[in-house]
Amino acid sequence: MRADASESNTKTQQLSSMMEIKLDEIPDLTFERTIAKFDEMILDMVRKQTGFVLERMNEDIPESQNVDARGKKLDAELILEMLETIQLEFYPDGRPHELHVFGGLFNPERLKAADEECKSNPELQKRYDELMTRKKEEWRAREADRKLVG
Repeated sequence: MRADASESNTKTQQLSSMMEIKLDEIPDLTFERTIAKFDEMILDMVRKQTGFVLERMNEDIPESQNVDARGKKLDAELILEMLETIQLEFYPDGRPHELHVFGGLFNPERLKAADEECKSNPELQKRYDELMTRKKEEWRAREADRKLVG
């Protein structure tokens, strides 16, 4: 159950990857070649897992937590819009948990430019500070409402 009362009905899926060693390869199979074969198998599994996770995320993330960039480049306004839609968690000292983002929209240069844009624009910085204050209060309320097992 999510904070917005929606639920995920995602089913588990078994993923597998196979490594093949042919009989005629065995005489020349060095340690390095064996490791290379394992690396191929691992990369195949990582590709499958990544595809599975992205597919499930597309299916399971509620529409209320999606932001349509509308073809725009990542900027401070878009980041504020994204932060508005998600539930943030905080460490006990008040710092927000790190966010993990993926996709073509999120490249290091655009993230840095958006951060600099926010810091150099007093209005954007004020909106960010107010948003984070509100998100921290929402988090505190959630934490206070939790039922502790004991």
